[in-house]
Amino acid sequence: MLHVAGNHFVDVQGRDTRLFPMHFGTGEYTCVEPVYDASRREGVFSGPTTTTPLAPMRAWHANAVRISLNEQCWLGVNPVRRGVPPGYGIAPITGAAARRAGARLGARYRSAVRTVVARAHRAGLAVVFDLHWSAAGDAIAHAQWQLPDRQYSIPFWRSVARMFRSDRSVMFELFNEPTRIPASALSWRCVRDGCRLPNACADCDDSITTNTAGCGRRCPTPRRPRGSYRTAGTQELVDAVRATGARQPILVPGRFYDNDLGRWLQYRPTDPLGQIAATFHVYENLPCANEACWTRAVAPVAARVPVVATEFGATMAGQTEPCPGVARFDVRFMRWADAHGVSYGGFRWTADFFHFPAPQCSYDLLAAYDGTPRYGQGRAIHDHMVRVAPALR
Repeated sequence: MLHVAGNHFVDVQGRDTRLFPMHFGTGEYTCVEPVYDASRREGVFSGPTTTTPLAPMRAWHANAVRISLNEQCWLGVNPVRRGVPPGYGIAPITGAAARRAGARLGARYRSAVRTVVARAHRAGLAVVFDLHWSAAGDAIAHAQWQLPDRQYSIPFWRSVARMFRSDRSVMFELFNEPTRIPASALSWRCVRDGCRLPNACADCDDSITTNTAGCGRRCPTPRRPRGSYRTAGTQELVDAVRATGARQPILVPGRFYDNDLGRWLQYRPTDPLGQIAATFHVYENLPCANEACWTRAVAPVAARVPVVATEFGATMAGQTEPCPGVARFDVRFMRWADAHGVSYGGFRWTADFFHFPAPQCSYDLLAAYDGTPRYGQGRAIHDHMVRVAPALR
């Protein structure tokens, strides 16, 4: 039950604390398979969702779990036709069959999310909801779009906030990673107030179209998807959450994979409750990936509002086991964050997902769901948090 007070989170007993959320993903993609991975058909989440695999987060001294969501699955729109072989694309169901399938999808998806939230709380964890995948119009939310959209993102947050408005142990992370390439193509005003953008995902494979039929069909002009969409600015999303009566903290991203907080303070949305925090993502291959940039661009924001690095990690490309660079980068960032009061959490609480280019050089934090850390990033984050986090709460 944390709330924002100045540039700190404060717990129910009035003590300054930080947020340490472990990223429990897969809720964004499993519902739109097989476009992502046809082998993973385990329901709404890929991987175990009982209290047992969540409880070990506490042994790592995490105090929250970040749950990634798909807006179309939550709302039950644009349901996907199952059984399409990998590599052949996906097809939306249409007409009356789509309405029935969408209603079933939305009900099943929301029920599964409620169940995981209850299990997280029983394990002693707060919850951060993250809008990870979205798409406007008839496009299927199969990937990360550039910005949230007015058509679905506003109803999504209104619905999520209404459902959990009485649960003071949840927070709302408005959008995962606002992105256009180059970074200058996405203005700060657009992030806050909305604008019109091409109806395309932010980081799809260039050989795949992102037209209204969904990603997956080969296209002679892959960089020219059909149409455009009106984005939802962070101010509109804050307003949608607050209109439900929800009073929990809202986490607001920056630009360019959430790695740019340069003008975040100038363009942060207004919240009548003053419960706004910033998110920050840092990977070794992104522009702001060293202490000088963090001190220049992130520290001024952290001096005014809480900052939460909901994702961070080293570059895996070219790493060979035992991945010495992984631990070095992760520890460098966590030490800097500790010194500047920045919250952070591990990406990603999985044991069988990011196995590239070698099994131990992986974004998977776990060797097993009993909490055993995987060599490399998992071990680095585990050892640092176990040693340091309790003293910094």
